[in-house]
Amino acid sequence: MLRKLFLAITLAIVLLAAGCSSLPDMGANTASDRYQILKKAELGNNWQMYQMKIDLAAEQELDILLRLANGDKVDGYFFLEEGDTVAFEIAGNSVFYKSANTDQKGNIKSDRFSFTASQAQGTTYTLTFKNEEDKDSKSASVSVFCEVILPASASIYIPIEPKSK
Repeated sequence: MLRKLFLAITLAIVLLAAGCSSLPDMGANTASDRYQILKKAELGNNWQMYQMKIDLAAEQELDILLRLANGDKVDGYFFLEEGDTVAFEIAGNSVFYKSANTDQKGNIKSDRFSFTASQAQGTTYTLTFKNEEDKDSKSASVSVFCEVILPASASIYIPIEPKSK
């Protein structure tokens, strides 16, 4: 009896281990799979800087949330390392900036942004990168390099759940 119980437990463990390895997509749809913080640095006592790489498949978007106080200043830029275009906007309580820095073909390849947090826009600001290419496009995925400089007292978050169009 004890031998059968030991055999059943061993068989269950082997089946669970084999089953888990056959699920490669499990957890692959998180935001952390789409961004990487390349560098984080303190700039003096008052500022911090983040450099990130963001990879977006067709029809995906990534939000970067900034927790700011009234009067906090934010500066940054981004450029495409791979892909044709990326949509970018900044919002507080409402969208107040949409990238329109297009090339001759109408593609957004890079942009620079700077803003000051205001009480009217609230305390949480969202930087949104959207890959608006459809899945059938030749260059369906994009890779973006982004740098953000913000006050040392501010916080930066990237939500776990991804968004798709």
